[in-house]
Amino acid sequence: MSLAHWTGALIAPAETWLLDTAATNGHPLTGDIERVHVRPWSIVFRAPTATAAVFLKICHRVQAHEPLLTEIVARDFPSLG
Repeated sequence: MSLAHWTGALIAPAETWLLDTAATNGHPLTGDIERVHVRPWSIVFRAPTATAAVFLKICHRVQAHEPLLTEIVARDFPSLG
């Protein structure tokens, strides 16, 4: 596994999705999207809004369990958020 798969072919659509989704949900971005975590198994984007930062994490197949795990933890342990 290498960083090679995190290319422009993936980055541009991810940043567009983050921009559009944040705006659609009433949180338009107020600054640039940063790549705050780039590893062979995942990449994390952070973008500022007027109220808080929003994040997008894209996982490699070996981390495919993470979105469901995050949902469960957020639901069952909201104080950890």
